[in-house]
Amino acid sequence: SSSSLQEPPNNGALGPFDSPQWPHQAPQGMYLPVAVLMGIAVVSALVVNGLVIMVSIRYKKLQSPLNYILVNLAVADLLVTLCGSPVSFSNINGFFMFGKPMRELEAFMVSLTGIVGLWSLAILASGQYIVVCRPLGDFRFQHRHAVSGCASTWSWSLLRTTPPLLGWSSYVPEGLRTSCGPNWYTGGSNNSYILALFVTCFMMPLSLTLFSYTNLLMTLRAVS
Repeated sequence: SSSSLQEPPNNGALGPFDSPQWPHQAPQGMYLPVAVLMGIAVVSALVVNGLVIMVSIRYKKLQSPLNYILVNLAVADLLVTLCGSPVSFSNINGFFMFGKPMRELEAFMVSLTGIVGLWSLAILASGQYIVVCRPLGDFRFQHRHAVSGCASTWSWSLLRTTPPLLGWSSYVPEGLRTSCGPNWYTGGSNNSYILALFVTCFMMPLSLTLFSYTNLLMTLRAVS
């Protein structure tokens, strides 16, 4: 049926918005440790990323173009934490207790900000590569370049995470079925979206990051 194409296999469990998913997805004893780990991650990310943002705003010496990207990364990570924190509470109950209306919002925001974080890392790495290795000669990485880089991470991520809201693929419960994300489970036309997401939001930033840091290490080794 059409509804079955919108949900991952449930292994006989009741709906992920209605009742605990144990023992069908995992033993009940697994949900509480996951909730604790998620809680620790949430608190740690709030403190660390919050400090990065506060210190960068307070001290003008830290407001360099490359640090704009670093702050953009901290903001994205902070939003990932805030938007994904309901998962830690959901794990205590064993199901996504915020209901279907919050499913798409949580999945969309976590995907959006997560991709911003990945591309921020890639731009930060490429910026350092340009500054140190000087592949563009006398080109200087300036504030306008940093602002454009930050804006591009958000616009690109928005472009890649909006399609499931418009009908190309979907956002569904995943993992222990206490969180939601892109539909990795069904085939058909959904595969084209997942492939595009994998290439443009994982392989591309990862390749750019590896390329930049590999060349940085080679340059530093040659100098030393």
